Amino acid sequence: MSLKLQEFLALVSVTVTFIGVPAFGKLYQRAQDLGLRDKQRDKVRIFNLTGVANPGMWTLDSVVGHNYWRRTPKEATIVVREGEEVVLRVQSADVTHALYIPELGVGPVSVEPGHMKVVRFAANRPGVYI
Repeated sequence: MSLKLQEFLALVSVTVTFIGVPAFGKLYQRAQDLGLRDKQRDKVRIFNLTGVANPGMWTLDSVVGHNYWRRTPKEATIVVREGEEVVLRVQSADVTHALYIPELGVGPVSVEPGHMKVVRFAANRPGVYI
């Protein structure tokens, strides 16, 4: 095999890896979301929350390394109907965070940086929980 062909094949394999792995992750997550909704007849609400130490909040914005310092994310506001099943995918952008909603029987859930935890609960009480 010639050197140029080897270099080309190496370039193609690296490119496929860098594009294919994240794309597969997104497709896999979407398939899981659809599976959850199908099982519960569209009564499941799914939220992706990220804990951010500065300014100390949970956000629905995507916070990763390249945008962590450039902008301030918006604080999460989650609105659900009474009786809906809620799925929270919680992750940390920086330090260990905890999620705790005692009125709804959620938590405490500790989330370390680089890890994700899935929290499920039924929104059985109306109200505003901060």
